[in-house]
Amino acid sequence: MVGQKQKEFNIDFKRVCYFAEGVCWTRTAERQTSRMRIEYLKSVLRQEVGFFDKQSESSTTFQVIATITSDAQTIQDTIADKV
Repeated sequence: MVGQKQKEFNIDFKRVCYFAEGVCWTRTAERQTSRMRIEYLKSVLRQEVGFFDKQSESSTTFQVIATITSDAQTIQDTIADKV
């Protein structure tokens, strides 16, 4: 009887540990992605005005935001999957 309870406890404990590990990896991925987005935005804002004049009309603010979002999401998903 005691052995069975110990096994059940071990299984429950493992589940809690796996959940905690998932939360930690997800939080790490979110923080890293946030830092990368900030650095990317800083890099774009450091460009001289002439840089934006040379860009085609298709290079709009929307395109920059879409690129940041999609790239950051891909990185976040990869990190969260416990590289």
